Amino acid sequence: FEHSLVNALVTLAGNLQMELPTRKENGNQDDIVNVLLIVFELPVLGSGDFLETALPAICRASEWLSIDVQAKLAKVWSGPGRSSLRNILENLQQLVTLRVIVTPFHRDFFVQDENVITSATKLMKILYYANMLAGVLESPDLRNEDLTASMDDSYLAIKLNKSQPPMDPLATELGIHVLDCRKPYLPFSEYYNEPLS
Repeated sequence: FEHSLVNALVTLAGNLQMELPTRKENGNQDDIVNVLLIVFELPVLGSGDFLETALPAICRASEWLSIDVQAKLAKVWSGPGRSSLRNILENLQQLVTLRVIVTPFHRDFFVQDENVITSATKLMKILYYANMLAGVLESPDLRNEDLTASMDDSYLAIKLNKSQPPMDPLATELGIHVLDCRKPYLPFSEYYNEPLS
């Protein structure tokens, strides 16, 4: 049973890798979101062949998700599916840890060149935003308050001259910012991978 399911997931991931780059942006993407939700709900995803074969294939396929599909996935994971956030995060961190340990990196092949690690990290980013959405958010208006009334002129000149970091497209699509999150569903420390430190 396990071997058949692993083969089915690898085949599904291969089909997604071929379909996602060529799919029209304006089409209905709910089927992709539903497929990923079902796959990440599998309780065996973090064990054995699932961790070594199926999960890397799904991660590589999810690398091709458009921003609007990533946003839909984050919104669904932040809703009733929020109870599975910790399990999904642990599986992805386990995958990254395993890949860092078993992959022979050298001066011409770095950690950031390993596509399973980078694609798993991109999925963790979606989970990170889902985690913020599932938590307690403040109004974005509080972040954009007029600063001139509360600061003296010398500090204001320094503050206004600094350039703003570029906005993340996923954060823009979701309409949130890291500073809006007062209490995430999972503590941000859960995203820290202790074995790799």
